[in-house]
Order: sequence, then C-alpha cells, then structure tokens
Amino acid sequence: MLYEKIDVFERGDNCLKIYRCFKNLSNNLYYVQSLDHVYEPVDADQIISSEKQLYELLIDDELLDRTDGFATLEKAILVFKDEFKS
Repeated sequence: MLYEKIDVFERGDNCLKIYRCFKNLSNNLYYVQSLDHVYEPVDADQIISSEKQLYELLIDDELLDRTDGFATLEKAILVFKDEFKS
C-alpha cells in the first residue's frame, strides 16, 4: 500500500496542532492517523518523539484497519475532531 504523508497545521490556544494525515494512493481517500500538540518553548526532543511515534504507528498497524477514509482531507479532519473532541 502506498501513502502520501500530509501534515495539516491549526493554531490552537497556546499551541500548534499538527494533524498527521495520509492519502491512500490506491483509493485516493484521506485518513487522519493522529494529532500532535506543540507548545512553546518548542522542544526538539518532543518533535523527534512525535515523528518517531508517527512512523511506529504506521509500521505497527494498517491505517485502513484503524480509521475510515474520506474523499476530502477536510472531512477526514472534521470527523477526527468530532471523534476525539480535539
């Protein structure tokens, strides 16, 4: 399975939200894998840890088994926000 990684940023209250998204190149559906929060002062170790977790999750679990895919990236994020109240 081939995926395109897409990070989507949203400014939050005193933080930056990073939606970790993927596009499945076979079916052209969008998936949100996770959400990271980055606070000031930005800590390089936190960024490295978030990136490491992103890849570990993708290696350990098939994305299609964990979440539904959506025709638009915006819809995938809106559903993720609703499910996790982010």
